[in-house]
Amino acid sequence: ELATGKYCNFLDDDDLLYPNHVLLLADCLTSSNTRIAYSLAEEFQYREKDGRVMRHYVCYNRTPNRLLLTKYNYLPIPCVMFERRLYNELGGFDEKLECLEDWDLWIKMARHYDFACVKEPLVNVHISSFGRKSNDTEANIKATEYICTVRNRDYIMQNKECHIKVLESLIFLYKRNKKYFQ
Repeated sequence: ELATGKYCNFLDDDDLLYPNHVLLLADCLTSSNTRIAYSLAEEFQYREKDGRVMRHYVCYNRTPNRLLLTKYNYLPIPCVMFERRLYNELGGFDEKLECLEDWDLWIKMARHYDFACVKEPLVNVHISSFGRKSNDTEANIKATEYICTVRNRDYIMQNKECHIKVLESLIFLYKRNKKYFQ
């Protein structure tokens, strides 16, 4: 809300932007005539006790796809740059969500605007040795339910294939996290 520049980009405290990140995404926004752009990411999983890299790969190599975005969040928060005024125009982050507020914002943006992609890794995303920070938590499941069945229900229901994909994702989450539903 205090930002004054033309574009916004968020950064988690354990992730890194590569030196050309801002320049390449801003150039992409200007040349593609879109309001939202994202890059690929290099994901590093580090061992907690000594910080050694356990796994490394380039991920999120996806063509912009609104349907896929409603199924799962393939856009890590530091990968996305957008026109600042979109944040307020679309209501910003939903502060009721304990997690996945970035995914909710990306879906809100995708409902109205196209995304452009810089097909090279411009971000280093840190994953702990325990895996993604919130994939196995009750808060994640509740946020996914809310994002998919309440917040974006009308958008998802407009497309039968999208609706089926979202239901498949929710069933997968429930099966994988049965302990929260006993």
